[in-house]
Amino acid sequence: MRLNKYYVGVAATVATIVFTGCSAKGAKFTSFEQPNDGKSMVYVYRPSSAWGWAVNYTANATEDNKTTFIGVIQNGSYGNTEVSANKEVEIWAQTESKTSITLDTENNKTYCIRAGVGMGLVVGRPTLEQVDMETCQKEIVDTVKPE
Repeated sequence: MRLNKYYVGVAATVATIVFTGCSAKGAKFTSFEQPNDGKSMVYVYRPSSAWGWAVNYTANATEDNKTTFIGVIQNGSYGNTEVSANKEVEIWAQTESKTSITLDTENNKTYCIRAGVGMGLVVGRPTLEQVDMETCQKEIVDTVKPE
């Protein structure tokens, strides 16, 4: 009986360390930044989930063969960047495989991309999905911008 309590205590301690150590830490999301004239704003966010919680990856934006770092996408985090308006912009992320979506940007518009993790052979693969502003506003409030 005493041994079982010991194992339960060790398991609880390890779980606490793992789950708190792999969540994003940083400034909590407060509001959307407005893009400058001639620009668009892109937010990539990942709601907290028990699935793929340990998988992190970078999100990037490529336009005219120039790549801009958006942020490290962790469980419960977001990143954002300003891109040119009236352009085709590829938003992409990569672990063992690359995934991307293309935005046809408009002046002074904000775009939201929900990130996640799908099944991979060795490591979870990033998933990206463009969502409407209403969905984004509900989900991004519980995220932080990693330090």
